[in-house]
Amino acid sequence: MEIELPETSTVEGINQALDRIIQAMGKGELSPAEGQSFVPVIETRRKAIETGDMMERLRRQGAVEQAVTPAKQTQSKKTAP
Repeated sequence: MEIELPETSTVEGINQALDRIIQAMGKGELSPAEGQSFVPVIETRRKAIETGDMMERLRRQGAVEQAVTPAKQTQSKKTAP
């Protein structure tokens, strides 16, 4: 079993890879079992991308919270009697 798949380092690439696998199964180039054997690997890649994206969002949110927190503390000190 041999099939050429696109780069899967992006969500778009993962979608293209899945489309290619489905097309290959439809044309009889891959059996359904062979096509299905690719899915766990591609799903693992998708989860890794999703985790990386989530970690980046959390990092950015943490940076925003750290920048906002001192400003809130300064405002609280100004308004306190």
